[in-house]
Amino acid sequence: MAGPGEHTVRLAGTLRRVGEYVYLPFDVPAGTNRVHVRLDAPADVAVGTGLFDERGPGYQSAGFRGVYGEERRECFVAAHEASRSFIPGPIGAGTWTVLLAPFRLGGPVDVTVVVTLTAGPEQPAFRIGPTQGVVRAEPGWYRGDLHCHTPESSDAWVTGSALTPQGWARTCREIVRSASTSSPSRTTTS
Repeated sequence: MAGPGEHTVRLAGTLRRVGEYVYLPFDVPAGTNRVHVRLDAPADVAVGTGLFDERGPGYQSAGFRGVYGEERRECFVAAHEASRSFIPGPIGAGTWTVLLAPFRLGGPVDVTVVVTLTAGPEQPAFRIGPTQGVVRAEPGWYRGDLHCHTPESSDAWVTGSALTPQGWARTCREIVRSASTSSPSRTTTS
């Protein structure tokens, strides 16, 4: 049931084959400040849920707001905040699109997506915090892991093996510290 200033839209779709995306468009009126999406599907069906804003659902569209794998079935976006892995920003009026990406089906499955649109004044837009900066200005060899999973990753969510970004940073610092204390000292003679 929608609360004051809320409007609910129900979208229906049929998931037919794994890997075949389903696009469900819906209209967002002017004055909307939050879009909340909830997928209702059988528990044994693995489906990713994504969201595109009024700029369109095309490949590499600027309208891409985010996508989850099978780990979550709800998401939201607003100007000042969004679900983890989704992009906050202004809620523009127009046709938005829910994307459904089936990963596991036992045959065709009918699903429902409930979209709740909340009206009201928009909050100030989200601003990215400070960046790390330059670690070392001169050229040299750097050690790092170019493939890490955080709780935002579907792969890590399924296995329960993810570290938070802060956890990865802490682990990397510990590895560097450990490597620097256990490496043999070097001496030179002339």
